[in-house]
Amino acid sequence: MNNLEAKELIRKKALPFKEHAMQLIDAFWEVENNIDFLPNDTKSDSYQVEHITIVDGNLEIEGLLEDAVNDHSLLIVLGDLSVDRAIIMSEVIVTGNFIIREIAVFDSLGDYTLNVGGDLIAKGYIESDHHENIKGKCEMEKAYSRGEDPNGILVPECISEGEYHNFVNIAKRIRDKQAVFV
Repeated sequence: MNNLEAKELIRKKALPFKEHAMQLIDAFWEVENNIDFLPNDTKSDSYQVEHITIVDGNLEIEGLLEDAVNDHSLLIVLGDLSVDRAIIMSEVIVTGNFIIREIAVFDSLGDYTLNVGGDLIAKGYIESDHHENIKGKCEMEKAYSRGEDPNGILVPECISEGEYHNFVNIAKRIRDKQAVFV
């Protein structure tokens, strides 16, 4: 799939994020020049978003969803996204609901946004300068946002000197299926 084919698909299906998604495809195409296209509902034990990934259907990850090894990835799910665990540092667009069964961390230093057209439901949710655009309801069992005092919220291994969260340790613990919240 090339960028023109991707934009045509988005034109047809990416409400309410159609314009934003098409702009991002153009911007990321200039850097990545590669689109991974999953044409149907997809279920996997894990998934690494390396470039632009477009899923034309639902995406279910029974394990770890991770992106932005190079800080230049874009995930567009034209349906629902359901994950056990996620480490997200780049742009994500989900036209349906986003369900996080265990924990996810979103940390982009203010560069990117999580866009969800439906509901965001999370057992554990950590946000650090990652913008959010949620059209439905948000339900989070445990949550932490940058700027909060992490003591009493995050386990000590996830707190750096100066009482800030430690992203590297949080990501490692998520990968290793270890507790992040107290």
